[in-house]
Amino acid sequence: MKIYAALLIASLINLNACTPVSNENNNTEITSNTKIITLVELNDLHAHLSEHMDYSFKNNQPVLVKRGGLARIASAINQIRDENPNHIVMNIGDTFHGGVEALYTQGNAIVDPVNALNIDIGVPGNWDFAYGPSITRLRYTGQGINIGGTEIKQTNFQNLAANVSSTTRQDFLPATQIIEVDGIKIGFIGITSDIVPRMFAGFAISFDFLQGKQNYINLIEQHAHELRQQGANAVIVMSELGIHKDIALADAITPQQVDIFFSAHTHELTRSPIISNSGALIVESGNDTYLGRMDLHFDEAQTLQSSDWSIIEIDNRFAENDNIKSLVDDARRPFLDDNINMSFPSDLVSQTLNQPIDTVIATSNITLDRRHALSNSFNQSFTHMLRQYAGTDIAITPGFRYGSVIPAAGFLQEDNTLASGDITIEDVYRFFPVTFNLASGEITGARLKEIIEENLNNVFATDTFNHSGGWFDGFDGIQLSLNLKQNNTQRINSIKLNGSNNEILDNDIIQIAGCVRPIELGNNDILCSYSGINNVTALINPATNQAWTAIDFLIDQLTQSQLPSTLENNISDLDNTLMWPQIEFVQPLRGAQ
Repeated sequence: MKIYAALLIASLINLNACTPVSNENNNTEITSNTKIITLVELNDLHAHLSEHMDYSFKNNQPVLVKRGGLARIASAINQIRDENPNHIVMNIGDTFHGGVEALYTQGNAIVDPVNALNIDIGVPGNWDFAYGPSITRLRYTGQGINIGGTEIKQTNFQNLAANVSSTTRQDFLPATQIIEVDGIKIGFIGITSDIVPRMFAGFAISFDFLQGKQNYINLIEQHAHELRQQGANAVIVMSELGIHKDIALADAITPQQVDIFFSAHTHELTRSPIISNSGALIVESGNDTYLGRMDLHFDEAQTLQSSDWSIIEIDNRFAENDNIKSLVDDARRPFLDDNINMSFPSDLVSQTLNQPIDTVIATSNITLDRRHALSNSFNQSFTHMLRQYAGTDIAITPGFRYGSVIPAAGFLQEDNTLASGDITIEDVYRFFPVTFNLASGEITGARLKEIIEENLNNVFATDTFNHSGGWFDGFDGIQLSLNLKQNNTQRINSIKLNGSNNEILDNDIIQIAGCVRPIELGNNDILCSYSGINNVTALINPATNQAWTAIDFLIDQLTQSQLPSTLENNISDLDNTLMWPQIEFVQPLRGAQ
């Protein structure tokens, strides 16, 4: 089955995707004495400075559109400010990491344009910790040891992280804050991602991240009670745990403690709020191509009576803000220079940039994205190229959520022009804004099955506090038959190597290619963060005689070869679990059930 043809012709749920959707929680009359406080959510910017292609829905069909860009985001926020001076702008999660401009400047290039948005309050995301603990502290607190010597630019708005404590004498971020607007006190609890230690232990040095559902219930209830005692008229949780965990928490907490969970991390778009068992609403505004707007209605007694939620698509209805555009242009200018010559700011990584990032290196006849939680076109393409190059039985790549969409050549775009299918150097960095090296090794059939089962549980478990990382990893070279609705360790129905009718046996030795962090190259048993791989050996870039980085490998392979016009899906789910775009959400909100 050709997965993307199948997805695009699938029957889709009814979504009002073209215009903002309002949700009024009750029929409370809005009078002249009603006070309206507007909360604005920007989440998962992932260092996107300029507009880019993304998916939207029109006439119940997924369509590719050009959206986002900080200059247009600024105009949309300013329009809300003009409509209601009583507003609070929130920035939640994964802001300063995600693209080429961020990678070579340790996030600095993103800071000035984001600071100029005049954000009121925020929460760091898991990828904001990925420059290491020293830079994380400097960026969010201005305190810490500047190991590299390069100035680390700071955020100019308060960030919260109730679930992170410091293992040193130096505190990190406050847990809560009250912001008073027009006499109304809004209490905020900030929660960052809990997966940072599992991403890489080095990111979490000097930090202690809270773990476990009950601990989060206790944390939220404690801070919500304290905020109410301090006079908060509404309590808001800004959470980078992801919407799946936030739903579980909202269902479990005591009613009337929290009014709204604003989620991030999972990139899901809630056109209508999800109503939990406690009465708290859960919303998430997708990513940087949208804003979420929540209007809170308070009566004369300053009691929250109702709320309206709407999604705002960041399109060309919003003119680019001149000030933000100038800052964006300044940040991007060095990366568009014909004489560019940049090196990654660490001796551990042999990553350089020697061409303008708008350089076209290939043309794609398929739409490339990471939109599907189980199998997507970019992961399929990359692992196929890696397996072919390495000469291994299989290849694996992490199940990242990020990456801009590249429309196939000839694709009819929103403005009725045909897409060129061009792939630029910037696009490559969008899919791999990390300095992974590539390596190969050997794995037993038993360990391969354990890894796949573990990964499936991280994505599809009904206990969403078992969720960890992004979506399902990308694989090439195997045929997987799954039952996603089964229990943990029981989701694999069969697993075979391509071209074989025989099941992979536990004692089979399989050649595998994948990624390693540069610091892990000395450990010959880790591949794509999984241990238990034997004889891990770096793949060598013949042009430099150093370890291939995923970025340089992808640029080289795309330059030399044409991507296929179709992709074969190597994964089947016997349970026929509904996936995007058949359902609204990319990753089933309560797991596969």
